[in-house]
Amino acid sequence: MLYTLADARRELGRFVDGGSCKTATIDSAINAAVERLMDGEDWECLRKVIRIGVCNRSFPLPYNVEKIMGATVDGTPANIYGTYVQFLSSGPGDFDLSNRGGSLFRDLADKGDHWPIMFDIPTYYKIVVDNVETDVYPDGLQLFAVGSEKADKDLTLLVRGHLRNGEEVNPAADSGEYLPIHQWTGGVEGQLSGHWDSQLKLSTNYFKDITAVIKPASTGYISLYAVDPVNHRFFFLAKYHPAQTLPTFRRYNVTNKNVGDMANILAHVKLRHVTLVDANDILPVDSLQAIKLMVMALSQENAGNLQPALMFEAQAKRVMGDREKARTMKDATPVIMNSDYRTSLGRSTLGGGMLL
Repeated sequence: MLYTLADARRELGRFVDGGSCKTATIDSAINAAVERLMDGEDWECLRKVIRIGVCNRSFPLPYNVEKIMGATVDGTPANIYGTYVQFLSSGPGDFDLSNRGGSLFRDLADKGDHWPIMFDIPTYYKIVVDNVETDVYPDGLQLFAVGSEKADKDLTLLVRGHLRNGEEVNPAADSGEYLPIHQWTGGVEGQLSGHWDSQLKLSTNYFKDITAVIKPASTGYISLYAVDPVNHRFFFLAKYHPAQTLPTFRRYNVTNKNVGDMANILAHVKLRHVTLVDANDILPVDSLQAIKLMVMALSQENAGNLQPALMFEAQAKRVMGDREKARTMKDATPVIMNSDYRTSLGRSTLGGGMLL
């Protein structure tokens, strides 16, 4: 059964700090309890199946997705490699430099969960001048922020990063550049009118990379672009949810793919905790009893009573375990035996035929 934040406020308020009627205090306790439960196990209620279309090799996960637990690439089951694999002496090496293209298996390589933008600022791109295609290698690009809501026009993004020479942008003070947020023309995404630097303000600095984006809570989604106003090129970098204030995305690489190749990925993912703020927000954890026990555990923990806190937390996880069994288990549940197809006997036989 699904519950909203309003349901949780009504049922759990009396367990917060001995009973609280302050919505902000109740919400804070509920969010802390939900986050602790989500970090504890890969509960079934946190797992979703999504499909991702990829152009080139690198792709980000949505901001509310923690990790990929299983995947197929172009219909074939894929391995998922951690960041350490590229550094094994007998391993595949640098995925960005080795095994590009060819008929080898397509896998996923984790690139980490620290990226403030979904896609990198391009290091080169092509333009056409007098019907001749030319490569451009910019010394960084200017940035442009835009949203669809008029209420966000007075807001700014603080963007931190590096210049082409490796120096940090504005290392003094706030260490970065404040970027004004514009509005799409008429509030219609993709519609833009005006002249660069007069009506449409670009960043003063030319960014080679971006290390952090600090964003205020906004009314609508905010998009960030890299712009080459001379050659009229516009590159999408990220789109931020209204509630994101310190955005991070997890990225993966598709191995053995060339630049420009397409890939179709079916991914089994785990959701990440996103702060619940609206009364109609749906709780990702589908047990109010488990959340109640975790609220009580955190109250004891905050009071310095570690032993009762551990007991309540263990009970919360037990209740979630019971909920898990009620949701997924039944009599005569089939046992699924899995094996690695690449090293299996079936694949090694000639033509995939039967071994007699």
